[in-house]
Amino acid sequence: MRFNSPEGFKKLQETKPIRKTETKTVFETDAHGGPVIEVLGPRPKAYSFQVDTSYEKKTLQSLKGTFYLTKILHLLRPGSVPDIRQSGETREGEQIIDRESYTRKKIKKIGIAGKVHEEMRDIGLGNALAHKPENYNENGDGSISYLEEFEPWIINPETRTVEWNFDRDSLIAAIDAVQDPEAQTRCRTFFERLEILHNEAQESFADAEIARTKEAQELTERLERIMDEFEKKHDLDLLLNIKTKEEAEASKERVAAHEDFKAIEPILRLLVVPYISDEKMQELTARKLMFSNAIGGINNITGLMNRR
Repeated sequence: MRFNSPEGFKKLQETKPIRKTETKTVFETDAHGGPVIEVLGPRPKAYSFQVDTSYEKKTLQSLKGTFYLTKILHLLRPGSVPDIRQSGETREGEQIIDRESYTRKKIKKIGIAGKVHEEMRDIGLGNALAHKPENYNENGDGSISYLEEFEPWIINPETRTVEWNFDRDSLIAAIDAVQDPEAQTRCRTFFERLEILHNEAQESFADAEIARTKEAQELTERLERIMDEFEKKHDLDLLLNIKTKEEAEASKERVAAHEDFKAIEPILRLLVVPYISDEKMQELTARKLMFSNAIGGINNITGLMNRR
């Protein structure tokens, strides 16, 4: 892949980007409007076992899927979707997309991208588009192009399955309607490869779900052991009878319980439904709240007096 050498990629990143969005930075490969390199940044996790706000890279399956889907869309709607040359990772793990050149003129209002929306909707991609002016480009001939990479599939958190990020039947119908035999053959070849990647992504996700469920089971058992030990070690009634700030500060039992309590919440934060049941989550949360109330706080005398 181009710019796969550390030196070449470093030199590219030292140039001034022509475009920057929340998820990528775009560089020109030369000063004469040649092909562009899109360096993808981390994006919010679409579906995560842990409840957090961390970010992640695209999977290699998704990155390859973006390549094949974009190739199809460019063949179907060349004026609306710039061609893609390559996609992959550098030796340093940077994810990049190599695309044909486009101008640097952003649209000012999303409304003028209506034709692009209509064309994408007709071939099953209407719901896959971002709707910010920065996601579009006004070309030299006045036409509008969509510049964001297409996600080929998404994770449905309700069904816990990998689903197409477009209407599959509509896209196949659009391919079948292509008049140019060579272009149609290429589209079908790309779609076959896309389906193989989709199946691989489903298998990978299913394996990951099994691993997540097993991990949740192990964490649940570990947390229950810690909670059981907490109740055996500490007299909750004694802790709940502490009424004043002075009593709280003088209580060695409270200090010890407070230290042991620190092991509970971090584990509980890692547990999410559906990997454990709603009932089990409510049970663990209720026990954690009971311990928290017993420990109380010493910065608010009213809270200590009223925590029962």
